[in-house]
Amino acid sequence: MVAPGDDSQPNENPKQFFHPAFAVTNIKNAIPIILDQSDDRFASWVEFFSIVACANDILDHISTEAPQSPSVDDTTWNRLDTLIKLWIYSTITLEVLKVIMLPGATTQQLWDRLQEIFQDNRATRTLSDQLANVDNPVSEMKMMLQLVSGLTRGEFDTIAALIQ
Repeated sequence: MVAPGDDSQPNENPKQFFHPAFAVTNIKNAIPIILDQSDDRFASWVEFFSIVACANDILDHISTEAPQSPSVDDTTWNRLDTLIKLWIYSTITLEVLKVIMLPGATTQQLWDRLQEIFQDNRATRTLSDQLANVDNPVSEMKMMLQLVSGLTRGEFDTIAALIQ
């Protein structure tokens, strides 16, 4: 009960901080590339995503070097992390989604996983291209076997055995 002359309103919600990332209604307008594992768009996709992250003050979700904003409390940070994961999932193919999706993962963990996958693929493709340039091409089968042999032990043993 409110005492006479008391202007406070006990049921009023405290003013919540509105982060600019919550205003993004369609991430595909800002990131016009759908990331596919079979093409070379990763660098472009990362650049678009980084621009959006910088513009919306969320770099700390995809870079361990970016400081967390002191004006963002833990609840807001977690909501932002969930939103950014949704942005990632919305701008990749189902094939890539199946590879990186990990229930309960943070945006940083997904980002790191994408980096691992696409950096490894780029290195393999570059080596293959270089060998082809010196008249020693590598077949798709040999590249696949090399990829399979590099899979994490334990996690992909069954799949690796089936492919080999």
